Amino acid sequence: MSFALPGFLEVEDPYIVVEKIQFSVGADSFRMKALNVLWRDEVSVAKDDGALVFGMYGDPEDVTRFWTLGVYEDENSYKAHLSSKGGQQIYNRLDEFGGKIEAVLLQKKGGFLYKDKTTCG
Repeated sequence: MSFALPGFLEVEDPYIVVEKIQFSVGADSFRMKALNVLWRDEVSVAKDDGALVFGMYGDPEDVTRFWTLGVYEDENSYKAHLSSKGGQQIYNRLDEFGGKIEAVLLQKKGGFLYKDKTTCG
């Protein structure tokens, strides 16, 4: 599940966030429930909150792990997403499913992505 808004490549210094979401429960039915309920809402919320690109992907090696990729115009746009009503509802629901998030910020330098910070938010 993902989307990309037209013109996102024109943003000079995008704020790119990769999140690893690890759940404590490991059943395939759980994964599908999380995917269909939680992440359908997350993609919609991210789009409404100003994300330029957002994708959510299940880890092929671990049914209890998901990855998200969000591209925002700047850090303020990302923080607005986190603090929005929709964003707060998503993160509160993560607690219901026993989810834990680790986030990494990537920056664009010379046409390539690199990791300058190990956490963000």
